Amino acid sequence: MNALGLAERLSKVAGFACLAILSMGVLGAPGTISPPSPLSLRASTLIEQLGADEPRQRDEAAKQLEGFGDAIRPALLEASRHADLPEVRARAARLLSTMSWARSTDPSEVQHVLGDYRSPDTNVRISVSDRLAKIENGGGFLALVRLLAEEPCEDVRWAVARHLRVFADEAQRGQLRELDTTSDDPPQLVTVGWAWQPVDAAKGAQLLRRGADLAAAHPANDLGEMDLVLSTLYVRAINTGQYDDAADVMRQWSWRGESVVSGSLLGLFALHAQYGPLKHLERDLRAFADQVEQPELMYLLGRLQTRQGRSLLAAAYYHAAAAANLGDQPGHRRVGEFLLSHSWFDLARREYELVLASPGEDKEAHDADAYVGLARCAAGDGEELAAAKDLEKALDMIQRARGRVLDHEREFRAEIDWHYLRDAKEKKDWVEAGKRVDRLAKAAVSNPEMAIDMITALKALDRGEEAQAVFKTFFAVTKTQLDSEPHDPESLNNIAWLCARCGERVEEAYRWASEAAERAPSNAAYLDTAGEAAAQVGKWAEAVHYESTALALQPGDRFMTQQLARFRDGLKAAEGTKKQ
Repeated sequence: MNALGLAERLSKVAGFACLAILSMGVLGAPGTISPPSPLSLRASTLIEQLGADEPRQRDEAAKQLEGFGDAIRPALLEASRHADLPEVRARAARLLSTMSWARSTDPSEVQHVLGDYRSPDTNVRISVSDRLAKIENGGGFLALVRLLAEEPCEDVRWAVARHLRVFADEAQRGQLRELDTTSDDPPQLVTVGWAWQPVDAAKGAQLLRRGADLAAAHPANDLGEMDLVLSTLYVRAINTGQYDDAADVMRQWSWRGESVVSGSLLGLFALHAQYGPLKHLERDLRAFADQVEQPELMYLLGRLQTRQGRSLLAAAYYHAAAAANLGDQPGHRRVGEFLLSHSWFDLARREYELVLASPGEDKEAHDADAYVGLARCAAGDGEELAAAKDLEKALDMIQRARGRVLDHEREFRAEIDWHYLRDAKEKKDWVEAGKRVDRLAKAAVSNPEMAIDMITALKALDRGEEAQAVFKTFFAVTKTQLDSEPHDPESLNNIAWLCARCGERVEEAYRWASEAAERAPSNAAYLDTAGEAAAQVGKWAEAVHYESTALALQPGDRFMTQQLARFRDGLKAAEGTKKQ
């Protein structure tokens, strides 16, 4: 008889406990089968009795099991997670919580902290995991790994998983990659998935996906970890052009008990609007029929009609969406912010203008917010002077509004100067550009886009030393981010964009941008950066290819259209030079 046959026979006698017995080492030398020990069989019987009909029998079984000590820990753990009866699971978990969780090999500090782990209160055990995460000699990490495998409560395991994700260094992530990937435990699968992400993003995503699916089937208090998992899976799907997979992630997210019109629900229909119609559109419309009258969703359905060339239907949806909040200043502002987040500037303008046209109890404050939104729309359309003037209107209204305080006035004024600087650069008004650069320098800006315009303006003004000082400051920040995640597409893209646009370290920028585009081949922003970096090193044909691909992903994008025209001009000039 093989080991599987033994397990089947034992299952008829001891049910779920046979798996725990096998895990305790009943297998002998190769080619032989050792029979279960009397201790194992007795423990299995008592564990079954934890679910007996008679309360006194359950209590007596628990009392006897307390005397077995660590020898039955694996059996109790198996019962706490997989027993059919909730009573058995709960009592097995309680018995585990009374055992010692320290090991003789643990550092003294770890043993001391784990002394408080013997508690049935999950909040107490979570607080102990917090303390273990702060122990820096590695002992805390090893104890957390042990708790991930042995802790009976999934809520606590999620707390442990969160710590392992945040605090594990590369050497420790290597140890986490050795954990069992056939587990059916969501916190463990997610932990291993995070450990694999830096070295094998595809394998990491596969493990995160399995963990997310299992967590959806048996929800627990994951402390927000599953939101991070779903966000990561969504970004990966978008970056690789797997839009149906991205939609599946959003569907799962939308059922996690969020508000009526959740961000994930809007994200799902935004995918249909931007890349669809995707699979299961009709099913989604039926499933969320009660929310379709919300203005954000009507705008998304209108965008989908526009994508399909149905302009009349699109216009009908847009009019209905605008009318849904008619006269409601906060509602129009909320919808405007949503549309602006998708760079749908024409539609966002409509909502912000409705804010200005509507009455309200706090009209000056809402009007100020609307002018900020209009400034963002103007900047998105390349109207820098209009953006600066709209922000000045907003600032004036905020200062006059009753009870309204501007918390970040320095940053607000810096943004106004930035738009004036961009307008001056476009008009080649270098006197005005110099004035605005000086004002931004005093504001100590932290926005990389502002820094890029400052650096390029300083170079044009023959103020090279100042330009280098600003560049070095921002390069150091982005390089630190890249060093922490050397193959993260976003980190690669950010440093490449800074360098390429400033004309600094362009060979490195080309290498970084190429890797980002390779890892995220359907991210239009990263492709645009790759095009800019290629142009900076004279690879004009590559620049045209990257930008054409980016523009195909975001048809009609103003900036990318200008970039493509510039790269084509560069390619034409380079080919003309070769012929000469």
